[in-house]
Amino acid sequence: TDPAWLFLLQAMRLASPGGLVSLVEPMSMLTAEGAAEVRRECLRLGSVVSLWSSTQRHFDANVYVCAPTLVRGRATRRVRLRTGLPARATGSVASPKENWAELLSGALGVPIVRVGDSRQIGSIARATADFRDQFYALAEASVDEAFDRGDRPRIITSGLIEPARCLWGRRATRINRQAMMHPRAKLTLLSAEMIAWAAQRLTPKVLVATQTPAIEAVVDEEGTWLPITPVITVTPKQPQDLWLVAAALMSPVALADAARRFAGAALSPHAIKLSASQAMTLPLPGGLAAWRRGAAILRRIAQGSDSWTAFGRAMLSAQGLAPQGDLLDWWLARISRKPMRTSNVGG
Repeated sequence: TDPAWLFLLQAMRLASPGGLVSLVEPMSMLTAEGAAEVRRECLRLGSVVSLWSSTQRHFDANVYVCAPTLVRGRATRRVRLRTGLPARATGSVASPKENWAELLSGALGVPIVRVGDSRQIGSIARATADFRDQFYALAEASVDEAFDRGDRPRIITSGLIEPARCLWGRRATRINRQAMMHPRAKLTLLSAEMIAWAAQRLTPKVLVATQTPAIEAVVDEEGTWLPITPVITVTPKQPQDLWLVAAALMSPVALADAARRFAGAALSPHAIKLSASQAMTLPLPGGLAAWRRGAAILRRIAQGSDSWTAFGRAMLSAQGLAPQGDLLDWWLARISRKPMRTSNVGG
């Protein structure tokens, strides 16, 4: 638990009934799993009155910040939102429960989409992000080789993933402090346990990047790529659903749902950071025909022969929504944005 979160909780415990508490906090406290107990206890003691947030860094700390204001011993129905310096009002949202991400997503203008009782991606796929052992083993076994020896699969980092495109061989990445244009895994350097792990990953799958403006995923149809932490590996339960899973992950509704529930967890307020388990809770489209059409469009985008607008419209139709409007415009602005991040793993 971040000590900054504990100061907010202690201040609430010390406040008199009706007293107000407001502290500048890391933005992560709104949604981080480690802050869940702090948020629950604060709401047991009172409620959130307002939230100030900003998309700029205003202090020396290398984090984005927010300032929740809480009242002790009284329930509120709405939370006023303010952003920027000087602070300006951006509306209000319903008082939060356990997750306060909706406070931030409201301030950032994330379109409100209610998906109801839609099925979740976890009903047709499984996901994992791997852990430290796999990360260090793969980093130590990495080599920079352009030629294909057959036994040295390509290593894929988050920085090599763009929406529907893998930039292996076209963008340099850093693994274990070394810049590589063609990172591969020398499997003979892995232990027997890690070789077994690699065999499990070398199957057809969808790879999802983290810390990105949209949910950025690529499809590994041949099953020849090895993901390195923190890339999320999503494997469909039925192999023929590979592109359907990718389309559901990258749809406008999935992004809006993720931003509404998980805003604030990434290094930037405009980025999305999902855990493997969170990715599995994103909604599935209900209209199969339009969903299949969207998956086919996504496959053509990966080949350079279709547009994101066509994909977004198809996926909105699959969700029973109008294939135009604020949600489509908001999603297009995020999915089409040139990524500003650098690819740096183990450096």
